[in-house]
Amino acid sequence: MSRDHTLTLDPELAEQVVKLRDDEGLKWNEIHEAIGIATGKLMLHYSWAKLPKKEQVKNATGQDVARLRADGLSWGDISIRTGINENACRNMFEEATGQSTRGNRIGKGGRHPGEGDPAPRSKKAPAKKSAPAKKAAPKTVDLFDGMTPEEVKERLEGYAVKVNIDGAETPIKIKSVKKVAAGKAIIVDAESGASRTIKLAAVTMISKKRVA
Repeated sequence: MSRDHTLTLDPELAEQVVKLRDDEGLKWNEIHEAIGIATGKLMLHYSWAKLPKKEQVKNATGQDVARLRADGLSWGDISIRTGINENACRNMFEEATGQSTRGNRIGKGGRHPGEGDPAPRSKKAPAKKSAPAKKAAPKTVDLFDGMTPEEVKERLEGYAVKVNIDGAETPIKIKSVKKVAAGKAIIVDAESGASRTIKLAAVTMISKKRVA
């Protein structure tokens, strides 16, 4: 891998972020205000500093990148594991799989890969009886963008959330999180004690205080 593709991170910054995050317990926005560096870059340095050596992938290939992506890792997580910058990781993925890394995120304004153009609407449609207006589904915002699976687990465990299910916001109190992967979290409901899977992209609110 050429030097142009090598991920370059600052060990001193990574050490500083770990200290503020772990030792002083600052939130990401507080660390951003203290250092003046974008939150995404701070998270990348933190994840890099905390990554176990056994999870590092030396001399990574396109197949390695595709495997990590299939495990539900973000491009940032893949980058720190392989030591290759994100753009190069995306290129390697595309070459290895033949799939595009852009414009195919479901729920982000793009169609699912392979989905054709919608059928053209006819100019005139038969008259239909008016139906009761449906309540607009709440807008979803990615509350976990840039977070590692460990950070997502930490953010959810013990908190109450609202999840957009079939256009309605459903409240759930989370006792614990079993697993985070592929954009989903397997959680234990604090009230029923049952395990259930929720889509991270469908989470619309997280309580500020712990409830479980």
